Amino acid sequence: MIADVKDATLAEIVTQNFRAAAIFEKFGLDFCCRGNRKVLDACNDKKIDYNEVIYEIEKILINEPYESEKFHLWNS
Repeated sequence: MIADVKDATLAEIVTQNFRAAAIFEKFGLDFCCRGNRKVLDACNDKKIDYNEVIYEIEKILINEPYESEKFHLWNS
């Protein structure tokens, strides 16, 4: 799990847990091409409630995914 979501980039969060992608899409936050931004910066750019986004992200990250869902740990 990411130590502090508030310090992570959008891409880092999605890499850690792919379910975060659905939340970013819900809010219209680009985690792909502009994934190198921190959540606060992305929210400020879109004038989105940062605390609401963080709350939803932390809610899904609390429950660690099954081992098969940890794509970033798979061997290529």
